[in-house]
Order: sequence, then structure tokens, then C-alpha cells
Amino acid sequence: MQGVWVECNHPRYGLERYKIKVVRKFNVPTDTIAPIPSRRRDPEHINSIVVGRGVSEKEIMNYMVEYFRRTGMMDTVLWMKIL
Repeated sequence: MQGVWVECNHPRYGLERYKIKVVRKFNVPTDTIAPIPSRRRDPEHINSIVVGRGVSEKEIMNYMVEYFRRTGMMDTVLWMKIL
């Protein structure tokens, strides 16, 4: 898994597509999922996700859905696709 494509209807930017990279690290605990925020966009956007080697694609997608719910952006997300 290289990343997740997200298409959303952002109230500020309009229709927006961006890629959230998934970086698999071997020197972190095996069940870790940690977001890295983007510097260019709003603070609720994330640039990439650092995951441990024991995290599956399904857990990453569940984390993305929960992340968008926590930040209040789930109603703007139109679709997500695994790369």
C-alpha cells in the first residue's frame, strides 16, 4: 500500500483531490498509526501516515474514516481509494 487517494468537497477550496502517503516503518511498535499534519493546508489535513509493520490495509482505512469523523470532515469526503 502506497497511499490513499481522497476526494472531498472542501468548503474553502472547492472540489479537491489529494494523496495521503502511507509510510511503513520498522523501528516503531507494530500496531502504531500516527498522522503527520500538512504544513501547506489547514491543520486538519494530514500529509502522511506512519504505520508499524503489523498494521493491515483495513486498519488504515478504518483509521482514516475515524480521523475524518473526529475532524468533522467526513461529510465533505466523497470517496477514498487505496493505492
